[in-house]
Amino acid sequence: MAEASPRLGFAVRLALGTGLRRSDLVKLTWADLKGDHFEICQQKTGAPVFVGLTEELLAELATMPRVAETIIVGDLGKPITAASLSRMVRLKLRDLGVTGYSIHGLRKNAGNEIAEAGGTEREIMVRLGHKTPQMAAHYTKRASQEKSMRSAVEKLERARALKVANQ
Repeated sequence: MAEASPRLGFAVRLALGTGLRRSDLVKLTWADLKGDHFEICQQKTGAPVFVGLTEELLAELATMPRVAETIIVGDLGKPITAASLSRMVRLKLRDLGVTGYSIHGLRKNAGNEIAEAGGTEREIMVRLGHKTPQMAAHYTKRASQEKSMRSAVEKLERARALKVANQ
């Protein structure tokens, strides 16, 4: 997305950085920003969601001009729809010769990133606004198996060492 317009590039980074659905992403307002996080009510479920922001994303938000109530705007500075955001991303990817990706895929990537960083299923649920562990698992299927394997071995070794020490 480095080849995208600054506004589209920002929208993609915000999508990945928040894990929000595109429908919530385009409705995100400056008033939803509460210091180091967003507080929103999900459009799909009606559930409240708190979305923490990284320092990098906070710094980028601080540089963005506030030209509308919504954070994501089109090149004319007006709010855009979820469908138009999807179309913009799809067209840019097509121009770049990239297939098999979409704006919604960034939501799954956000869940995978949390899982690979050691995030718990509950943390993923809260971040992505899921109501059930099954939905969180759906978004983390591709989480690093190697990292999970190494973590499991480390825990096993610690438990065995503790058991030997206590004998």
